[in-house]
Amino acid sequence: MRNRDHELNFPLLKIRPAYGVLPFLVLLGLSVGFTAGKSSPALAQSNPKIAAIVNDEPISQFDVSQRIKLNKLLGQTSGARKEILDELVEEQLQRQQAKRLRIGVTDEEIDGTIEKMIERRRSTPEVFNKQLKKIGVNPETMRNRVKALLAWRRILSRRFGKLVELDEQDIDRAFQRAQKNKRPAQRFFMLQQINLPFDGALDQASIQGRQIEAQRIIQGFKGCRSTRRIARGIYNVQIRNIGPIPLKQVKPNLRKLLRKAGPGKLLPPNMTRKGIELLAYCSNKTVAAREVTREQVRAALASQQFGLISKRYLRDLKRDAIIDLR
Repeated sequence: MRNRDHELNFPLLKIRPAYGVLPFLVLLGLSVGFTAGKSSPALAQSNPKIAAIVNDEPISQFDVSQRIKLNKLLGQTSGARKEILDELVEEQLQRQQAKRLRIGVTDEEIDGTIEKMIERRRSTPEVFNKQLKKIGVNPETMRNRVKALLAWRRILSRRFGKLVELDEQDIDRAFQRAQKNKRPAQRFFMLQQINLPFDGALDQASIQGRQIEAQRIIQGFKGCRSTRRIARGIYNVQIRNIGPIPLKQVKPNLRKLLRKAGPGKLLPPNMTRKGIELLAYCSNKTVAAREVTREQVRAALASQQFGLISKRYLRDLKRDAIIDLR
């Protein structure tokens, strides 16, 4: 078997991190910048476990470390400690203001929002909770974040909803731009990776044994649904489904191999130092871009206005707050 240069482990796939709660920040127009109001660092510095105190309510160093880990999992590029602390201070102010105005958020609303976010990540609650546990993040960290965002959105709607005025001509122009800039249909690929790793010392006998098992899979392959059946009885075979992957995220050399093989076929085997790899081209699908409605455009323009209101309101809350930072 010839040793081919194309690795199947992911150098051929340019997979971008999915984004989780970030759309909520965009929707609300929240600012991550921070200008402290009345600040007296001595109070917070008296306890090394405290990162900040906002109107007599503490934010711990543990809270900051938890948020840094969570943001990294959600794919947010910004993870600097100061920016994370600023984010937590703003959320503390939002929760405090919601409490003053007697604006609550139910557990059902929080759960529903988190479930939608997980769906956008093409994941499940079980998988997401395992990811949180793996990096040492308490699920309450996520819930506290969503609770603050939902409460803040409700505050803005209740207090400033009547101040948002939209011009019908502005909506028409924005709708026409959206129609003109409509995204084209996008093609996605579903792949399956099959690995036969070498175990123990690498000798001729083990290589030949794996080659025979690879040929058995190649000869019996009848599409991606047949792989596990064919692999029964083969020791330490690893099968992993990959996708859907957008066409633009597939590197040109892999794209060429997929086009040549066609759906339902295996690509030529690849032997590396770690084992023999097979990549199956399961299927592809073309997804048309969603139609943008005039109501969606209206909502987007309203969101922009709420974003400006949100920044001003947060600025006023910070000005009147007592914020002690380490």
